Amino acid sequence: MNGITEQRVEEISQRVARAVMDEYRLVVAEASAKRAIEIMAAEVGTSVVRKLGWFLGLGILGLLGWLGVHGAISP
Repeated sequence: MNGITEQRVEEISQRVARAVMDEYRLVVAEASAKRAIEIMAAEVGTSVVRKLGWFLGLGILGLLGWLGVHGAISP
């Protein structure tokens, strides 16, 4: 028989299926990693903005207190 055997066809199809699944897993893993980084960056950004707001508020209160003690503003 000169044609390709059924066993050979099965071997080739299994090899192709494995390659496709490996590529699919890679795509899913990359997408998951990108999403995780986006979520982490958003959380870090939110935290930084909150802390910056606190420091800015404390700085303003400190400045107002200092100005009040030195008579620059009246109570």
